[in-house]
Amino acid sequence: SNYGRTRRAGVNFGQTLHVMELLPGHGPARLARWDIFTNYTCQDPVFDGGKFDGKNIPMVPRHALSAGMDMAWSGGFSWNLAARFTGVQYAINDTANGTPRMKPYTAVDTRFAYAMKDGAELYFGVSNLFNALYDSYVVKSASGTNKDYFPAPGRHYVAGVTYKF
Repeated sequence: SNYGRTRRAGVNFGQTLHVMELLPGHGPARLARWDIFTNYTCQDPVFDGGKFDGKNIPMVPRHALSAGMDMAWSGGFSWNLAARFTGVQYAINDTANGTPRMKPYTAVDTRFAYAMKDGAELYFGVSNLFNALYDSYVVKSASGTNKDYFPAPGRHYVAGVTYKF
């Protein structure tokens, strides 16, 4: 069944710095965009009433942070680098918060792209660039404290084509 009432009180802060606007003459001629971004969430995710009143909502971290940059050059080339931190959280069905929390982790991704004039884009990326070892999903046993861990993929590569009509 679904969870009962929950409450997520907190703050979310995000900003983007458009670096090109700060450079004299708006930067090098071939550089079309250079943005640096951050996003931070601090929340108190708890059950609000019922059997688990005041307990943390499983798989919802109290702290999450992402930061990175986007760059684009005239001619259609672009690059993105982004890091994301996910704080401690309980296994998905540990509504009583009875087992140790999952470890926090940080992962970094990067992506290179080339946008063609006809609406197509070719891209290549590396996810989990530094091969961080972490569990993306954890399930607690319904009858005890044993857990099943589902590790996130290690460093992996993605490539493809998108097309905008």
